[in-house]
Formats: sequence, C-alpha cells, structure tokens
Amino acid sequence: MYKRATKKLAEAETLLVAFTEFEERFKESERARFIYKFGLDHIPTWRAEDLYKKFVAFEKQYGDKEETEDATAGKRRFQYEDEVRKNTLNYDSWFDYVTLIILRIRRINYALYGDIETKDVERTQDVYMYTKAYLF
Repeated sequence: MYKRATKKLAEAETLLVAFTEFEERFKESERARFIYKFGLDHIPTWRAEDLYKKFVAFEKQYGDKEETEDATAGKRRFQYEDEVRKNTLNYDSWFDYVTLIILRIRRINYALYGDIETKDVERTQDVYMYTKAYLF
C-alpha cells in the first residue's frame, strides 16, 4: 500500500508540475500560480520539496516582490515545521519557526494599521483574511 501511495503522490506531483509548465507556456501565470498553491496545499510536506523549489523559481520569474517573499517564507515555514515535527526538542528550529511567524505578523500588523488609518475597509478585510489563511 505504501509503495502504491508513494507512486500515486509522485505521479500527482509530476502531473501538477507538467500542468503548471503548460500554463506558463501560454502566459497564464495566474492559473499556474493557482495550480502550484493547490498542489502545495494538498501534497504532504515531505513530498512537496521539489514542488516548492519550482514554485519559488516561478514566483521569482513571474511574481512581484511580495509574492516572491511569500513563496520563500512559505518554503522556510514548511522546512521549520518539518524539522520541529522530526525533533520536537530542537530549540533552534523552534526559535527559527517562531521568529519567522513573528516577522510575518509584524508585516501584517503594519498593513492592517495603514489600511485602518486610511479607512480602507475592503483592504483591511483582505489583509485579515490573508493573515488567517497564512497562520492557520
């Protein structure tokens, strides 16, 4: 069962990468981004390392500064989570993981503050939803 499941996951990852490359060839970067994110949400972390590398490379090529930072931070987040899962007593990994989250919260708090001051309710809600999705 394990061999079959691993093979199916590998096939799913290969299919997702091929599909994103197809979308990229036809300049459909938003569709490719969606497919990458879908794959990263549904493929286990231990299988998604290669997919994350390709997603970060994609964001560096097609994304703006914020999207590239988000992809890189997401990759580091999964690495830290994996390290913590493997060894719950690894304090360095815990520290790096918590530091990453705190830095993201500060950036988000800054965005929320700016949007609240400008009375941009829609943007404030968007930032809140992004924060909720990122942290949980």
